[in-house]
Formats: sequence, structure tokens, C-alpha cells
Amino acid sequence: MTRAPPLPILREAVLAASPLVKCISQRRSVKVTQKPIALSERHRTAFGVKWILWASAARQEPTLEARLAREVVAVLQGDSKALSKKSEIHRQAMINRANIGAR
Repeated sequence: MTRAPPLPILREAVLAASPLVKCISQRRSVKVTQKPIALSERHRTAFGVKWILWASAARQEPTLEARLAREVVAVLQGDSKALSKKSEIHRQAMINRANIGAR
């Protein structure tokens, strides 16, 4: 679609869709709170690939190749469901920053 080498484009799209943090549930007595934790490079990449595949499944193109190609281009253009999921996770982690030091 872009007439450029596909691997650098795919790598850039996966990095753009990869989250930096995620929230885990932490139980303290009766109360369950969300605690943000930083992700390793391997986990970031896994989440990025998983979200790109998830977002491409909702597209209307007939083949997997076409859906994935359109989704990768959409990620690079900034209008993808994978990017909205990443921003939602990041926003949730920033809301729960106060729970990092709490025990």
C-alpha cells in the first residue's frame, strides 16, 4: 500500500501501539485498587501486536492481509482503535498513580 519496505513500517506501527504501563488489581483488606506497573519491552511489544490484530479483526476488508495492512497504516496515521485502547490504558494508569506507594 505504501510502496515502502514493510518491516520498518510494521515495527514503527507496533511501537506506536505499545503501552508503557498497565494496571493490575491489588487487594488491600476489603478494598481492591488498581496499581499501575511499567511494562518490559517484551510485554509492550506483545500488547502492541495483540491490539493491532484485535483492531484489524473489526475491519470490513475480505482478507486478513488487507485488514492488517489497513490497520497498520491507520496506526501510523493516528486513527486506530489500537491507539485509542493505548490512550485509555495510559489514562487509567495516570488516574491510579496515587496507589503506587500505598500499601
